[in-house]
Amino acid sequence: MKFYGSHVLLCVALLGAAPVASAQTPGPSSADMESARALIKQARALRDAGDLPGAAEKFKAAHALGRTPVTGIELAKAYAAIKKYVEARDVALQVTVIPVTADETSRSTDARTEATKLAADLKPKLAALRVEIELTPKGRSGAVPSVTIDGQAVPAEALSEARTVNPGKHDVVARVGDGPEARGTATLDEGASGSVKLLVTVPEAKVAGGSIVTPPPTPPPAPGHMSPLVPIGLALAAGGAAVGTIAGISALSQKSSLDDSCTNGKSGCAPGYQDKLDGARTAGTVATIGFIAGGAGLALAVVGLFVGGKAEAKTSTARVIPYLGPASVGFHGTF
Repeated sequence: MKFYGSHVLLCVALLGAAPVASAQTPGPSSADMESARALIKQARALRDAGDLPGAAEKFKAAHALGRTPVTGIELAKAYAAIKKYVEARDVALQVTVIPVTADETSRSTDARTEATKLAADLKPKLAALRVEIELTPKGRSGAVPSVTIDGQAVPAEALSEARTVNPGKHDVVARVGDGPEARGTATLDEGASGSVKLLVTVPEAKVAGGSIVTPPPTPPPAPGHMSPLVPIGLALAAGGAAVGTIAGISALSQKSSLDDSCTNGKSGCAPGYQDKLDGARTAGTVATIGFIAGGAGLALAVVGLFVGGKAEAKTSTARVIPYLGPASVGFHGTF
């Protein structure tokens, strides 16, 4: 019984360990590791000589081959030395999640600790850049532009968000389809935030060729039609004012000559002035009526402006012609 039980336990242990072993990613080969060691020596020599960008490229190649905490922290520090803080922090965070091997040395353990600290130190040094796009013409605002920052494309879904960048100068390019490019630059300090505003022209849509299809410009709202009450009222106001003015002047001109000849109304007029008195009174009445008609016409025009035409109406033409006769005044016209 004991012999059988020990075999069962051994089988269970082997079966439990088998998936773990099969799930492990194969590590670098001996040739990879030897090449990585040679590249690290070259990178350190370049770093000591002051060629920091050249050293970073060698460390990058070494880490691509070795993928160890040691090659990773060397690359992260090389990026940080040339102020590529975004790349440096990304590599440092990758180092912290590299699986621990059974034969890992103390150098690798120290590299993990150093990478954690470096990632935390670099975070406040990162800058943020926001790209603000305005499309023209206004009627084609539904188009989606393509945007690059320092040659790297920005996903359309992230265009409205601030993008983490390294401190320094950045070139921003935006365009829609085969339209002209809009360019802008921004220079940011460590930990700073900034924005670039670009006015991007949306090209005309093409029938073929795969260019972006843009909606036509939105037509302006159709102007309202003027109510026929407006010209009729204005014409009536003008005619009434003209008749009232002419009749009033006629009445006033006759009044001065009748004051001396007619002292007690019509019965006190000298012979031959009774008809003139009647004409003056008639002119005064017509003047009053003319001014009243002019006021009514002006009111009618104001009402027409507020009411407006709800539908297309036939154009109305109003014409008023005042007249003054020997014994009468008035106006005539068409509406």
